[in-house]
Amino acid sequence: MTIAMRRILYLVLGLLAALAIWGAQELLLVASVGLLTQSIAQGALIGLGLGYAFGAAEGIAISERRKAALTGALGAVLGAIAGGLATVGAGVTLIAIANASGADRARMMSVLLPLCRVLAWGVVGAVVAVSEGLRGMSLRRSVAGALGGLVGGLLGGAGLELLIRTVENPAVGRLVGFVALGLGVALLLGEFE
Repeated sequence: MTIAMRRILYLVLGLLAALAIWGAQELLLVASVGLLTQSIAQGALIGLGLGYAFGAAEGIAISERRKAALTGALGAVLGAIAGGLATVGAGVTLIAIANASGADRARMMSVLLPLCRVLAWGVVGAVVAVSEGLRGMSLRRSVAGALGGLVGGLLGGAGLELLIRTVENPAVGRLVGFVALGLGVALLLGEFE
């Protein structure tokens, strides 16, 4: 598969993962669960979706269904764990920064929360992307994946946070934001790899 075709594959998988994540997230919002549970589940859903999509990419690229399913499953598990932990880490970081700076609730929610969440999406992007290199025992692919996933996660996460706060319809903001996250990770993962 050519480099251009691989990049297109990553973009298509990133888009499909984003759409699936958005649908699952909208269902999660209907569920009557606490904020912590909802945050962890959201992070795990994002990690699971992106992890499966990018984990399966190599098998899809070489038309091996079994490899795609196995590596996708491994990516999903690693991604779900990373996503859940990243959202908890973002929350702990938010509380620590807010306590240290004496920020009021309005500043915490308008500035610190989005910043911590963007950092969390960067971490999720890096972990999801590095898993492919680790699975293949390739240091080069691990480093390239980590860089691409980190930068893509940061940029996509920034887009997600901006859009869910500025678009009038929150569901549309989340949809476009998740697409920005999925495409951001896909584009930069493909570029660095």
